Amino acid sequence: MAKKTVQLHEPPDGGWGWMVVAGGFICTALSAGTFYAFGVLYVAFLDAFGASRAKTAWIGSVFVMALINTHPITMALIEKIGHRKTTMLGGVLGFTGILSSSFATGLTMITFTFGIGAGIGLSLTYMASVDIASKYFKRRLSLAVGLVLAGSGAGQCGVAILCQYLLNTYGWRGTLMIFSAITLNLCVAASIYRPLEVKTDVEVKSTNDTQEISVLEVGTNTGTVSTETVEDEGTGSKPLEVKTDVEVKFTNVIREISVTDVGTYTGVVGTNTGTGSAETVEDENNGSQKTTERNRCLGFISSLWDLSLFREPVFVVILLCCCGEGLGSGTVTVHNVSRAVDYGISPTMGALIPAVMGLTQLVARPLSGVLGNTKTIDPYIVFGTALAISGVASIISTYTRTFAGQAIYIIIFGITSGCTTVYIPLVIAFYLGRDRVGYGTALCLQLPGITIILAGPLAGFIRDESGGYEGAFWLAGITLTI
Repeated sequence: MAKKTVQLHEPPDGGWGWMVVAGGFICTALSAGTFYAFGVLYVAFLDAFGASRAKTAWIGSVFVMALINTHPITMALIEKIGHRKTTMLGGVLGFTGILSSSFATGLTMITFTFGIGAGIGLSLTYMASVDIASKYFKRRLSLAVGLVLAGSGAGQCGVAILCQYLLNTYGWRGTLMIFSAITLNLCVAASIYRPLEVKTDVEVKSTNDTQEISVLEVGTNTGTVSTETVEDEGTGSKPLEVKTDVEVKFTNVIREISVTDVGTYTGVVGTNTGTGSAETVEDENNGSQKTTERNRCLGFISSLWDLSLFREPVFVVILLCCCGEGLGSGTVTVHNVSRAVDYGISPTMGALIPAVMGLTQLVARPLSGVLGNTKTIDPYIVFGTALAISGVASIISTYTRTFAGQAIYIIIFGITSGCTTVYIPLVIAFYLGRDRVGYGTALCLQLPGITIILAGPLAGFIRDESGGYEGAFWLAGITLTI
């Protein structure tokens, strides 16, 4: 068998990509909005089940664990079935998990259905929405990522207010039923994720010295390839490694690729359909199809993580920063409403605090993307400065016990956390290259998930033992600043 792979490196950087960004905005709004609404649901679960704050906080922690640790699996699914199907699968799983939670009779059941079921489903949609932006954009990547992530701010703002209204009107069970129906809109938004698909007819003509391949493809993308490998496995002969210059020429509908290789090859290749940024053409000498992986199972497992990233010291530093950010943001997300109630603020007014944070992030994340596009400031400087400011603000917030004081704090925290979220993939791209953004971002979200998982119960435990949230938010501020 002979196999020829052509990799297109240049994304469209616009066009339908803006529709993809719109779909990503909706998906992150619904998925992240549900997570941030847990701060409102947390108070309702405390009243409904009568458990301690630390035990009840485990619902949100398990949700985050599923949300974060599913990212590598999401990347593997994207490679196998594409962004659209992965997001739709996540929408169905999220709907099932949230609907099942409405029938929960105890914390154990709701931890499993809402924490694990909904968490896994929404993780699939969130990571797929962020990753597809990097496929459609290069020059405007930071702006595209900022707009997609701004959806989480919009979701946090709208979902928190809606959640409190539904709780007052229908109770927590009715609220979860309505949220499950809303979650199905993820499948609608995912339909916008049009894959970069091409259909190819390839005819191979060979001489002793030259191999010429002409390809007609339906598509609109652009790209240039510098190397290519040809392997002949039909007769057990040695693989032929060929360095190739590939020029891709375009019209509005048809693009033509001409390839000239040095080597000897005979055969006719039929029709091939490629999805994503890579296209594969196979020659079937004996009418049989073989996969390039020697073992599909091992290939799937190895595709979950890019462990070579840990050989990069700069990536380890980025990862440690994300771990500190995870402990701080986990504390704020789960306990900001409960702390407001402790300070004498009504639950209705307390529900506005995550809404204010979401509105702030809605503005901060696109602006962070615009700032990243200017390239006037190195992304690691913005990233580190934002972490330090959020940490100092978290410590100061323990002394501002009015709604106005908490609102000012959450605005500052929303701006800085919005910057850090946008700049994680930008910092990775700055140091390690754009091709490692997907797996690098997944690891920077997955491993810090351990600190996020511990943040909620740990802060709840400190509150139960000390009678106040001061120690918990001091700890959050210190980890963010360091």
